[in-house]
Amino acid sequence: MVGDKMGSLISEFDTQEILSFLRTLVEHESPSNNKEITNKLGNYLGQHFQQLGFDIEIIENKDYANHILASWGKGDTNILVLGHIDTVWEAGEIEERPFKIEGDKAYGPGVCDMKGGIAQGYFAAKKALDRGLSAQEKSINFLFTSDEEAGSLSSQSIIEKKAQNADVVLVLEPPVSPHGALRYRYV
Repeated sequence: MVGDKMGSLISEFDTQEILSFLRTLVEHESPSNNKEITNKLGNYLGQHFQQLGFDIEIIENKDYANHILASWGKGDTNILVLGHIDTVWEAGEIEERPFKIEGDKAYGPGVCDMKGGIAQGYFAAKKALDRGLSAQEKSINFLFTSDEEAGSLSSQSIIEKKAQNADVVLVLEPPVSPHGALRYRYV
């Protein structure tokens, strides 16, 4: 029964649209140490979430790119979704390792950590809104930080503050391969 429902839901997604979005995220290089080009990715994400009806707050950052908070809804259940837009790859890596798809896998700088997770989060939010999620029931906040690969020096306190007010925190970071892991903690 659950498998049937999941298969039905998955079939509603447009794989080509998701891969096109992922390609764009990957081609927007975003090294932790380059504020200017990483801000371009943050602005791109902000525009896309704004088109879904999210309010966008740009959290200024003097040392790294700005953090982006995309908020939707006024409900009592507060969901925080965490992701980071920075990567370990230096500017120009996309020239050496361009985005590509081989079989059922996508490759390119940041595909796994963590632009694939960002794409999944975006399309999950889009689908929930398309299916009529009520703004009176839920409050959804996506926080995209810009310094995770550098140790979250400027974002840790922001994450902690937002997480304290959340009923649920979902992290779009990929699991450790080959088996992955699920970890939870009550705060």
